Amino acid sequence: NGKRCSTATAFLRPAIERSNLHIGTGVTVRKVIFDGNKAVGVSYVQEANNVEGSVRARREVILSAGSIGSPHILMLSGIGPSSHLKEAGIENKVDLSVGKNLYDHIILHLNFIVLPESSYYSTTLDNAGTYYNLLKYYIFGTGPYSISASEAMAFLTSGIESGLNYPDIQLVFEGYFQQFTDRSSNISLLRQVFGDVEDDTIQGFGIQSTLLQPKSVGEILLNVTNPYSSPLIDPHYLENPNDLEVLKRSIKILLHIVNNSTFNSTGIELVEETAKLPYSYGTEEFWEWLIRAGVRTVYHPVGTCKMGSVDDTSTVVDPRLRVKGVEGLRVVDASIMPRIISGNTNAPVIMIAEKAADMIKADWNNSLKK
Repeated sequence: NGKRCSTATAFLRPAIERSNLHIGTGVTVRKVIFDGNKAVGVSYVQEANNVEGSVRARREVILSAGSIGSPHILMLSGIGPSSHLKEAGIENKVDLSVGKNLYDHIILHLNFIVLPESSYYSTTLDNAGTYYNLLKYYIFGTGPYSISASEAMAFLTSGIESGLNYPDIQLVFEGYFQQFTDRSSNISLLRQVFGDVEDDTIQGFGIQSTLLQPKSVGEILLNVTNPYSSPLIDPHYLENPNDLEVLKRSIKILLHIVNNSTFNSTGIELVEETAKLPYSYGTEEFWEWLIRAGVRTVYHPVGTCKMGSVDDTSTVVDPRLRVKGVEGLRVVDASIMPRIISGNTNAPVIMIAEKAADMIKADWNNSLKK
């Protein structure tokens, strides 16, 4: 019907009238409350009026705050690297590698303009962003707004790492011209380089080149001067030179597809060819500069509460997602992934949650039988 189904739509809304479910909005969890070594609840603050409160758990506490939020809450609760917590003035309860092992997918977006003389140029698209089309989408689920942003994908192996038997590149074909500079951390720099490429009348498409298996590993840290403020995210993007080489290879593959297919006969122009750089278009230096200036996150962070053996010092939770060293506390979200996957994280996280639900029920059924 032209709509993406969120987890809120699929899981929360059907259960919203249940007596054992309460959903609080505008609430920030501060930390986990412990009675000795057992998690018994969480403390929170209501952002609108800055009122603090707490919720008690009869059996266990489950953190599902994501790869940024879950390690932040654990560290505020005294679970994390002892030296870092000491620096932030927090008493260390359990010394674990919380916040380490941060992986993320990064992308470089290349834009292609469809020239007016092309047979693919459509004058009807000039009026796509109208209230009429917006109403068509909301009422009937049809029209330009119902078209998926990503219309085709390709999963490829770059060949940079010998013997790799799974994809390390994802190409995403998008049927629109992306105003890419608005989402870059180097907005002013890229505007100087590419000029005014954000004209609403421009027609075109984009191809995203995604690094699926980064070697660079980041971390989540507390702001030691104010631990309860937003955590510090240090992704270490492109720190490992292998990541840069894979992205450069992905661009070559992408351009080979465009230049040696029906794309080549459609009347298109690569925006990046007009870049005002001190390097010649197509050289290694050109692409390296473009990658370093234009790469951005695709918001797939994982790994900061790593799952694995209890004897592994790099892990935070055991195979049943229980936080090591304490009782009654689990983490259920993307942060438990030991490594990042070669694809989008949305469906796998839902699978993690479904598996966790089964394990939680099984654990408590077994305990009640004893």
